[in-house]
Amino acid sequence: VGSMEICIPLDELFFKSHYPAGLINMSLFEVKGSGEYRLISFSGDRPIGLPDQIYPNGTIDDSPKTIIGPDHFPGKSIVIGPLKDCSGNIAALVELDIDRSEILDRSIEIRKVLLAIAFAGIAVSFLIAYFIISFLTRPIREISREAQDIAKGIREIRLEPRPKDEIGSLTDALNSMLDSLKAKQTEIEEYARTLENRVEKRTAELLASEE
Repeated sequence: VGSMEICIPLDELFFKSHYPAGLINMSLFEVKGSGEYRLISFSGDRPIGLPDQIYPNGTIDDSPKTIIGPDHFPGKSIVIGPLKDCSGNIAALVELDIDRSEILDRSIEIRKVLLAIAFAGIAVSFLIAYFIISFLTRPIREISREAQDIAKGIREIRLEPRPKDEIGSLTDALNSMLDSLKAKQTEIEEYARTLENRVEKRTAELLASEE
């Protein structure tokens, strides 16, 4: 049984044909020794060149490494994986980097829209709460003002009837108090009106008794 080897050149033409520019940038690094890597070919703008940072001691495992937003390339997502030769030894490293700046820009725009919606929702909530509070407290303010007028003797007309609730009960109590005050005032006025006649009558009786 024989064997056949098929060689595919991993040069710039191969990268450009399989990974169009603008979508994925691909770089190939030869593993020369302990922590030494040589760029063989790449496609795209320029290679990121992170093998010496990911594998500084030359210890390379079989599983690929994923780095999202490294320090010097925050808008990149990078994947580095090994390539083995026919003997199963790691001969090279493949570095793929994807530009995620557009995704980040969209995320920022979405965040701005969400913040605007949140602030608008808060503002609308405050307005609704203000109107509800104003609607609920307006009868109380009116009754408080009318009670002060009654206490000062300014108001003599009964308060308008209100729904049969707590506000309505308070209104009925104020009307009862107003009726009682009016009755007392009428009684006092009547007493003052007849007091003069009683005084004159009593005075006449005293004078008659002295004669």
